[in-house]
Amino acid sequence: IDPRLVRWASRSSVLRVKPLSQSRNQNLLGFGLKTISQSGCLLTAFTMIVNTLTGTDYNVDQMNGMLKNAKAYAGSGMIREVACRRFGLVCHIEHATPGDVAAALEDGPVVLGIDYKKGSSSGFSGADHFIVIDRVEDDEFVGVDPAGGREVRLDSHLRRSFKSGTSTINWQAVELVSFSLTKESPDA
Repeated sequence: IDPRLVRWASRSSVLRVKPLSQSRNQNLLGFGLKTISQSGCLLTAFTMIVNTLTGTDYNVDQMNGMLKNAKAYAGSGMIREVACRRFGLVCHIEHATPGDVAAALEDGPVVLGIDYKKGSSSGFSGADHFIVIDRVEDDEFVGVDPAGGREVRLDSHLRRSFKSGTSTINWQAVELVSFSLTKESPDA
């Protein structure tokens, strides 16, 4: 029996991710010209997911290198299906609704694509930032924002508003990426 399946089946109902941050990382993301600090939120979120679901402890630079070796990038853009396959995972991508996110959390942490910059997108549904959600507390979706590695909370409608300088930033989750184990061994 694959030990990953034993870990998956025996875990508690809430798998908390170990926070990681993309901040201050000036290494290039994938094969592109952007740095991890500039555009590595999906990479950092994916690293947290892989570490949590497989019991590993990769840092963001290690993950970046492994995904480059697996040809899981088109420039700086992660090819999620290839990245997931590299670690024996299948990623399921859909539009985010509160009910779907809550249901997906029963199987482990998820990545949410956030839309907050009109006209900017790196996800299939208009997402321009990615965060990890690993639980629900007090009717809020709670997890980690890779842009700093700090806790983030979204309301029951998958929204968040906050001040940044003199501006108000409005987040809306638009993309849900959930994960399951494949029946095959991970790619080497």
